[in-house]
Parts: sequence; C-alpha cells; structure tokens
Amino acid sequence: NRVHNKKLRRRREGLSTKSYEYGELDGVELALFIRYPKRGDFYSYRSALHLPWIYDLDNMMGHPKAKNELPKDVKQRVEETRRKTKKPQGTVIEGTDDDPSEP
Repeated sequence: NRVHNKKLRRRREGLSTKSYEYGELDGVELALFIRYPKRGDFYSYRSALHLPWIYDLDNMMGHPKAKNELPKDVKQRVEETRRKTKKPQGTVIEGTDDDPSEP
C-alpha cells in the first residue's frame, strides 16, 4: 500500500509540474482535478486563483470547439506513438550500450 501511495504521489507531482508549465504559457488557463474515491481524497491545481469558466464546465465541454478526450482516445494516441518510436528487435544504435563494438 505504501508503494502504491508513493507511485500515486509521484505521478500527481509529475502532473502538477506539467500543469504548472503549461499554465505558464501565454493565453492558457488550466485546471487539474484528481479524485481518489476509495480514499476520499481530492486534489486540484489551477493556473490562476479565479477561473470563472470552471463553474460552467458542462457548457464549456459542449462547445463546438471543445476537445473532450476519454481514456480510449489517449490510449490510442500513446500506442501509436510507441509503435512509431519502438526500435526493431536486434537493431544496434552506435554509441549506446547495445553497440557491441564499444568496450
């Protein structure tokens, strides 16, 4: 359980860092919400103290220009990216630990 909690904390901290960095970009307002229903915990991050649009999320999500993703959408994109970047078995890249010519 401690290992699981540590993993959750590290991933949340990673998301928080990315959220902070993204929220610093010009013209970006960002909110991140994480709910842990089994533990009854809730975490939120906002790029600004007051984000009025946050109270009208349903309307924002229904806007024609809104991009609403579900896990299956992200999973498909991640798998496609991994397929493109995966090196074929037996491929040797010079200057890496895989290169047998290196001492």
